Amino acid sequence: MVLPLLIHPINITIELHDPDVQVFHGREPMHGARSSSLITIEAQAKWTRQEDQNMEDGGVRPASDGYILIRKKDMDNAGVAVDVDDKITTLGHDEYENLFIVKKTPMGHYPDQDGSSLIKFHFEDRSPTVTVKSEHGGATLE
Repeated sequence: MVLPLLIHPINITIELHDPDVQVFHGREPMHGARSSSLITIEAQAKWTRQEDQNMEDGGVRPASDGYILIRKKDMDNAGVAVDVDDKITTLGHDEYENLFIVKKTPMGHYPDQDGSSLIKFHFEDRSPTVTVKSEHGGATLE
């Protein structure tokens, strides 16, 4: 069984989302807090901007800023399952704070793979917008 190759693979780090983990600050729960489960895995990454959310026959297509492509066998060997709402913290040497996986698509259905051999994860940059003062005195969003 020959595994599909990744084009220009890099190591990425993903913080897995665990909805059952509740983090407290003192006595108060911190809503939206993440677990500390980090994994590093080899993937192919591409930055590409898709248009905003659109209605399609199958439902809403979420916007994305790019995708990572991971071999299913690599995830199985690592014993992890990357999924929607997981947070990408590094792509190669670059660190990020607000990259979240928004869509998961199985791909690479080859006869000798017994199902999909690649998983494409679309990600979105959820960094807050920055207000910049324009030359004409008004505020614009960047």
